[in-house]
Amino acid sequence: MRQNRAAFLIAALACAGLAATAADPSVTNVRAQQRPGTGYVDITYDLANADTATLYVTVAVSTNGGAVYFIPASGLSGDLGNSVARGTGRKIVWNAGAALPPKLYSNVRVRVTASETLYTVRVYNIDDWGRVYVNGVLLITVGYGGDSDWVDITKHLINGSNTVRFTVENGVYGGWTYGFTLRKGDEVIWQDEAGVVGRESAGPEGAGIKFDHTVMIEM
Repeated sequence: MRQNRAAFLIAALACAGLAATAADPSVTNVRAQQRPGTGYVDITYDLANADTATLYVTVAVSTNGGAVYFIPASGLSGDLGNSVARGTGRKIVWNAGAALPPKLYSNVRVRVTASETLYTVRVYNIDDWGRVYVNGVLLITVGYGGDSDWVDITKHLINGSNTVRFTVENGVYGGWTYGFTLRKGDEVIWQDEAGVVGRESAGPEGAGIKFDHTVMIEM
């Protein structure tokens, strides 16, 4: 039964690649085809770039005609992620049958994005909880005195406007502190820090969200 249901998982698939100017990374000839009788989708595309030989590639999926895209948390393999070589006939395999409930999807869209640059975030100097959300999805949580080190968030970014939200929540007792840094490649594009964990509070004591800031990233 599972195989039969998977065979009718996707009734219509539309594809899109992303290109800005001629000098930017270019994704063209994007095609996606569900394998008959399975929940697997083969995605092929061509990748070009004048500046670097390898690129960072991500895949986003929409089941409502492009109104909302999501990045599958698992089930993707092949030519995606960091260091994908430019060229023709790049291939990604998506296990859609594992990612989506088994039913008929009549308006699925697949979008492939390429970027030269990694976006990374660091969370440190935290009292009590520091969190980072990318496009509304919680990606990083750091507790008292912790340090996330550099976390790559590039695969969670999609073409167009992206939100990276930074929050600090304080517990019932004591002060609160934070440190956040957002980088594009090696360039710091946003940073904020206040207080010293265990020594100096960044502001008045009290429970709740004490810091809430959103940075926009255009892809």
